[in-house]
Amino acid sequence: MCHVADPEEFWDENLAPDWAKKQGWVYYLGDYPTKAELYGEIEHVLESHPRLNVVLCHFYFISADLERASEFLDTYGNAGLGLTLGIELMYNISRRSDDWRDFFIKYQDRFFFGTDIATWQTLQEALDRIWLIRNFLESDEEFYTPSTADKLLTRYEKPFVGLHLPEPVLRKIYAENFRRLWGQKPKKADLNAFLDHLESKGEKVISTALRNLS
Repeated sequence: MCHVADPEEFWDENLAPDWAKKQGWVYYLGDYPTKAELYGEIEHVLESHPRLNVVLCHFYFISADLERASEFLDTYGNAGLGLTLGIELMYNISRRSDDWRDFFIKYQDRFFFGTDIATWQTLQEALDRIWLIRNFLESDEEFYTPSTADKLLTRYEKPFVGLHLPEPVLRKIYAENFRRLWGQKPKKADLNAFLDHLESKGEKVISTALRNLS
């Protein structure tokens, strides 16, 4: 999995949401690469390593450009898109929901469910994130960000519009695509290799403690 860039509005002082400014996640001061430069870097990697399997987090922050998203998936056959919010993902797709629904059905093998649940969120905030993305994928409802959602989920004036994807597509997004890429069970970790790596980085206290436990 690979996180590349952020929503395009983070590069525009007039469009960046207040919560992003407070987090320091804005890039319009001229001290950060452009979004196009970041895309160029990862796409150079994909061109150089065509057999590399990679899932781009947060839909590769490409939800404002359906045509480019199609071109990207057509060009890089081993790339997938994670559906973890960025809330702008649902907002952008909702503006052309019928076209995007066709896109999801066409590329149904390339999407991976995610939530971005973290320890700083309350239980209700975590549940809100799960509800948002599932309602977006499963229903045909118009809906909004819940008032109880966490601070990183923008409250838009226009509603989200559910895609109401077919059941076989949902199964792939929720489970089958993940199993195809990562397998049915977690691979057994090479503990000794991990401990050797820790020691090579100077983390001898941690490695010693783990060796004593094993």
